Amino acid sequence: GVTMKKILLACAGFTLALSILWAGVATAANVRSGQSPHIMSNEVIDGTLYIAGNDLKMEGTVQGDLYCAGQNVEITGTVEGDILCAAQNITVNGTVLGDVRVAGQVLDIKGKVGGSASLVGQNVDVDSAATIARDVTVLSQQTNLGATIGRDVESLGSNFSATAKIGSDLDVTSPQVSLGNGAQASITTSRTG
Repeated sequence: GVTMKKILLACAGFTLALSILWAGVATAANVRSGQSPHIMSNEVIDGTLYIAGNDLKMEGTVQGDLYCAGQNVEITGTVEGDILCAAQNITVNGTVLGDVRVAGQVLDIKGKVGGSASLVGQNVDVDSAATIARDVTVLSQQTNLGATIGRDVESLGSNFSATAKIGSDLDVTSPQVSLGNGAQASITTSRTG
């Protein structure tokens, strides 16, 4: 259907954006890399931050976008722009004023997102404490959605469960859909397979 195309296009765009960005990293002002790059909670990064390494922690404030790649990424600080990130495990538990676009094996979204979220992973968990102001697009084997979401949700994957409060439409393509008693939305589900 349309959703699949839309999501695959989003993924292709995501990968392309990431590769272009890393190409531009050499000239970027704020680059942190190494085994365990750590932005302390009192640090303020002026502009865009590029960060790469095995274990990343971003507890400070980025006055721009955050681009990251690594194995374990934990973002508990404030990002005034967008987050674009690829890692095995990603936790976003801070405040993001822009969009969040992340890809990885395990994605855990617990914070406040001012824009939209595009989440590509094996296990995607959007915590009930999370708020996403605009749209959410998920491509994942296992999706658990518990957040307050301002607009639409589109999800494609094997298992989908939600107790989310969704502002507009929920469009799920999945063989296994379970909606908890807190879930609110106008819902279209297409069961595949």
